Amino acid sequence: MRNAIAYTDKGGVTLDCRGEDGVAEIRVIDTGTGIAPEDQARVFDRFYRAGARRGEAALGLGLPLARQFVEAHGGTVELKSEAGRGTTITFILPRKPALSSPTKRRRSGWAANWQPCCGRAM
Repeated sequence: MRNAIAYTDKGGVTLDCRGEDGVAEIRVIDTGTGIAPEDQARVFDRFYRAGARRGEAALGLGLPLARQFVEAHGGTVELKSEAGRGTTITFILPRKPALSSPTKRRRSGWAANWQPCCGRAM
């Protein structure tokens, strides 16, 4: 969202969320400057900043970390962009059925005896 807002001078940014066919799909759509074709292959590389503006305090970690989180949950990230027309980033995550009741996890090792500062065991 930050990138979409930062690089959209005219038009707007849309967040679209939907769930169907066992997946949740989240799209960030902007009408901003878009990403040049030569930069599109690298925007998911850590510390790479396509079209970085001078004085901007960004590290180039947002999209790489977002993709890493999504992939860690069995999902994918798709990029569609056209220079001068905007960008759409789509996050697709598998939907899992809600648990019918909370499950208890058994602690082991040091965590088995850990007590929070208020004195109640969890």
